[in-house]
Amino acid sequence: VQYPDSPALVFDVARFLENARRIRAYAEPHGIAVRPHFKSIKSLALVRRLMEEGFTRFAAAKVSEAEVLARIDAPLDIHIAYPIFGAEKVRRAAALTARHRITVGVDSVEHVEQFVRCGDLDRDRFAISIIVDAGYG
Repeated sequence: VQYPDSPALVFDVARFLENARRIRAYAEPHGIAVRPHFKSIKSLALVRRLMEEGFTRFAAAKVSEAEVLARIDAPLDIHIAYPIFGAEKVRRAAALTARHRITVGVDSVEHVEQFVRCGDLDRDRFAISIIVDAGYG
C-alpha cells in the first residue's frame, strides 16, 4: 500500500455506504427515519451516493448548509436543526421550499412568527419541529 503525503484525507467510500446501509437496516423496521447530517458529510458527491442507496432525507445545522444541499438536482427532505433568526435567513430558508421539503427547528413563538410573516414560503413543503429543553443539562 502506498500512502499519500500528509496531510491527506483518506476516505473509504465502501465502508461509509455500508455503515449507512447498516444504520438504515436497523432503524427502519423500528419506525425510525434515518436522516444523515450534512455537517458530517460536507460533500455533494457523497450525498448523491447516499441518494443512490435510497436516502432522500438529510439534516443541516443551518441555512447555509441547507442551501448547499439544495443544489442537488432532485427533491430532498431537509431538516434545518437550529432555530433561524432574522428576516434574511428566514427568506433564504423559505426560498428552498420552491424545490424541497424544508423542516426547521423552533424553540419559541417568535421563531414561528417569522415564518408566518414570510410570503415566499410554499406551505405545502414546509414544516416545523419544536425543540424542547427538558431541563436535563
